[in-house]
Parts: sequence; structure tokens; C-alpha cells
Amino acid sequence: MTEQTFIATDRLILVPFTAAAIQAMIAGDGDALDVATGAAFPRPVEAPPEMADALAFFRDRLIAQPAQLPWWGRVLVHRESAQAVGIAGFSGPPDERGIVVIGYSVYPAWQRRGIATEAVVTLVQWALQQPGVSRVRATIAPDNIASRRVAERAGMLPIGVTDDDEVGAVEIWQTGRCGETKPEFTIRADDE
Repeated sequence: MTEQTFIATDRLILVPFTAAAIQAMIAGDGDALDVATGAAFPRPVEAPPEMADALAFFRDRLIAQPAQLPWWGRVLVHRESAQAVGIAGFSGPPDERGIVVIGYSVYPAWQRRGIATEAVVTLVQWALQQPGVSRVRATIAPDNIASRRVAERAGMLPIGVTDDDEVGAVEIWQTGRCGETKPEFTIRADDE
């Protein structure tokens, strides 16, 4: 896999979110961000909802391991307008069990148009075709109905609950090769 691993859907081009592009977003440098991604970002420059806190971590990981670029974020570029409409991707390469964790966020002006679903379905399919990947997982706050619907449309099923240091209890959604959704966590009784 190379740095130029673009993925296209009917309405989107999923462009690798490089360390330079992430740094430009952190710095609020819209011109550098637009050049680095080939997309027009909303002004003022800011990350899509719920993504800002992870940017420095993603940038640092990519600086340390640039060959892992396909396993991190991708800018969702609307093909017709060339506008950046969100970010979706993984939180690194597959772990020793073959699991990758996916995350996604769309700018508010582009929400409720199926953008996240289109991107996530495509990324799940892409990931499950890669060597060493057996399952794709997402963690979703129980009250985030929109994210739950996206995961469901991508073929994921809820398999349990775990605690997130920042959010609290989150549901674990998962799919795998041939729909494998082997539960690895216990659903707490108060969440049933």
C-alpha cells in the first residue's frame, strides 16, 4: 500500500489524511490543508465533531510510522463540489487478532445525507479485503442513534459494551469476514 491509496465511491473520494494535512488542521491553516488534501475545507478550519482531540495522536503516529497511512484517517471529499465533508478511517493497522477499529464524523452541514454510511460501508469492505484483517469494530455512545444506524448499514451488529475513559459506557459494534460478529464482551444488564 502506498501513500496515494485513494478510494472512490459514487459521491466521494476518500483521500489519505497525511501528517502534514493533520498538522495544517491543528494549526488552523486552511490554505495548507486545502493544498495537502486537494479539498476545500470549511472556514474557520476545524475538525469534524468529536475528532479534534485525536488529531495530535494521529499525526504523531503517522510521523513515526508513515507506511501505516492507509490505516488512519481519510478525508471525505465530495466528488462534485471538491469540498471536504468529513473524516473517516481506522485507528491504526489490525491488531494481533485481526481487528481494526473504525471511526467517522461528518461536518454538520453535510449530515443526514448518507455521507457517513457511504464512506463507512466502503471502508469496511476495503478493510476486510486486506491481509491480516478479520473484523472491523466501532465503539459508539448508546445515545448516538445516527452512528448506530451507520454501523448497522455497514453490516455491524452490537456485540457488547465497554468503558471509554472520556465518554463512559460505549457499545461495541462489529462485523467480520462473512459477517462474523463473535462477541468478546459481556453486555451489561442495565444496557439491555
